Amino acid sequence: ESFTGECCCRDQYPDDEELANRTELWTCRKKPGDAAEECDPTRDDCVIHKQRQRVGESKSGLTLRRFCDREFAAGVADPVWVSTEKAFAPKFENVSDGSLPAHWEL
Repeated sequence: ESFTGECCCRDQYPDDEELANRTELWTCRKKPGDAAEECDPTRDDCVIHKQRQRVGESKSGLTLRRFCDREFAAGVADPVWVSTEKAFAPKFENVSDGSLPAHWEL
């Protein structure tokens, strides 16, 4: 299954007014082979956490995908590898070069 199908998302800092709705915390079950030994399902070692900052000081990625949403916004294509950035980046379907506006952040 896909990452979003096997993981759940919540706000990393829900009780902090200044930080709330800025950082996603995705929690996923470990897959076989993720750990050297078998995990104990009664403990937290059977999950991994992935933190994603969605809003920075001057930029926001929330136009591309709402907070903790599993789908990109309409008009945003699936990510592709951008070697100059050394990262995957979504592209706009309706922009000729597919680039993101400068004020948007991944």
